[in-house]
Amino acid sequence: FGDDPGTQDRLLEVLVATYRAGNRFDTAIPLAEQRIAAAERHFGADDLRTLQARMALAAIYTTLGAGDRVIALTEPLAAAWMRHHGETSHEHAHLLYLQGTAYTRLGRLDE
Repeated sequence: FGDDPGTQDRLLEVLVATYRAGNRFDTAIPLAEQRIAAAERHFGADDLRTLQARMALAAIYTTLGAGDRVIALTEPLAAAWMRHHGETSHEHAHLLYLQGTAYTRLGRLDE
């Protein structure tokens, strides 16, 4: 699906979700990284598909307890995510949940 970026993104989205649901993080993480790279290349860094790809990887790292990686993924996209979804949206609340969990695990309680 290299010549159809939309289909490629959707396929990678489904594969990442499937492997994540099966706790196959060893496979889900590289696929999520591949999805991010392809989305950035085809759609741009602030496109919703790219942001969603980053959030999917952040969710995997939340499950794995890798707070530093969650913060590295979510802090740069927070403003664009809120622009796309709104401050009071479920999606924005999910971002704040991922960040709050990461900060707590890292002992960065003030943040």
